[in-house]
Amino acid sequence: MRTYTIQATFMMLLAMTVISCVDRKTQKEEGDIRLETPKDNSADTDFTESTGMTADGKADAMSNEDLTEIAEAKGIINDYYDAFTRKTPREAFDMWNPTSNNLTFSKFTEENPNYEKITVAFEEEDMKVKQADSVYTATIPLRVSATDAEGNISNSSGVATLKKDAKEDNAKYKIESMDLKKEDS
Repeated sequence: MRTYTIQATFMMLLAMTVISCVDRKTQKEEGDIRLETPKDNSADTDFTESTGMTADGKADAMSNEDLTEIAEAKGIINDYYDAFTRKTPREAFDMWNPTSNNLTFSKFTEENPNYEKITVAFEEEDMKVKQADSVYTATIPLRVSATDAEGNISNSSGVATLKKDAKEDNAKYKIESMDLKKEDS
């Protein structure tokens, strides 16, 4: 009797573990999937397919393709600033579209001091992706906090614009512009 009780308890625990690990997505209508929200619905972001707006009409919905493009562009920006902290400014310089800036590499390194630490924060709600034929243009608002070798901290915010031609082999976003303004300390 005791063996069956232990086995039954073990099976019940195993079943509860499996049930708790199941992805908690619900499907309301065909093709309309959303994550479950708290019972008070304070985090409800149910997007309607017909209007491209949230249920409360506040924001446009982004397609999965747009979200993928945004993530790729953000990755380039993170890699760009990471190159400075790794002391590899050539990598950062090569992330720029060569036709978009008229800087030489030596001028680029003069304008960008040795940074010890750089933190990048993105303003998610204002990000945009536009597509014209095979060319994607991502507009990414960001805030950058950089600490130089002497411990001086500078904060800047603005918008980065990146482009990618999907027809190119190994197409990657290249930085077109970074319109960042220094903030008062």
